[in-house]
Amino acid sequence: MGELEGPTAPNSASGQRLALARRELEGPRFCAFACAFAVVAAGCGAPAATPAPTSPSPPAAPAPPAPAAARPITAAPPCVARDPEACAERCDRGEASSCTLLGNLYYTGKDVPKDDARAVALLEKACEGGDGAGCNALGNMSSRGYGTARDDVRAVALYQKACDQRFVEACRNLGAMFGAGQGTAKDEVRAAALYRQACEQSNLAACSNLGAALQFGRGVPKDEVAAMALYEQACHGGEPMGCTNLAGSYFQGMGRPKDVARAALLYQQGCDGGFALACTYLARQYRRGLGVPRDEARAASLFVRACDRGDAAACAERSPQPSP
Repeated sequence: MGELEGPTAPNSASGQRLALARRELEGPRFCAFACAFAVVAAGCGAPAATPAPTSPSPPAAPAPPAPAAARPITAAPPCVARDPEACAERCDRGEASSCTLLGNLYYTGKDVPKDDARAVALLEKACEGGDGAGCNALGNMSSRGYGTARDDVRAVALYQKACDQRFVEACRNLGAMFGAGQGTAKDEVRAAALYRQACEQSNLAACSNLGAALQFGRGVPKDEVAAMALYEQACHGGEPMGCTNLAGSYFQGMGRPKDVARAALLYQQGCDGGFALACTYLARQYRRGLGVPRDEARAASLFVRACDRGDAAACAERSPQPSP
């Protein structure tokens, strides 16, 4: 299923950026507030409505949070996505995990007409039936205002419920909400603890989030060595935000010797993994010829790719620039 790039928070005074990425796997999923690094780009201009850094800046501490498929909490296996009628029948019989899957089908419009309101109703039934994946997905819908009024406070409560049911991704999402002060009082200590909890249960995006917290000492003592190890763990495990954060470390020379060529390779991994900001940063390197041959056509193509995935700043930068 596709990836949704969520809204970003404004840059801090230090130029750090907080980016919110969200995906769906067996239900709309809330990705980490991944920290991401900026690449210097000539003529990049000021950030757009969804800002992207225009000068080198370290990654912002993650604040909520993507990669393992949702695991139903209920004992019975869910229906299969290609059979929505069977999903509906089993949901009506009280199989909460089947309600979650059916809700996701209505959210994506796969095999059924897209209907966000219907998706919300099904996810509410799933959550009430004890499916942590359903509660997490409903939190995503609440935090985005899809099929229901946007309500971050409700989203926090739903993530907490799902986390208490040991749905690991919800713990990461909850940490992100505390890290950003979204729907609740800001609490970076609790955010870091939730990232660690999810990371220890193999949620790689949470490991990347925890790495950013360690790199900048947000809620935990600063430890760049541990941060780099977590970025590498996440990236090697296939988490694109981990690759993006690791790329930024090489680009900035933070915790690693400065190596813009290595940064470009890692941004490529993040971009190929579906993380829009990685595509944007790589595009800026191609536009400037930083660690890669200068290639305006390649840069423009990457900006389009990032724009199509929801990075508004990339949309503003996608027009090719004339050669100097």
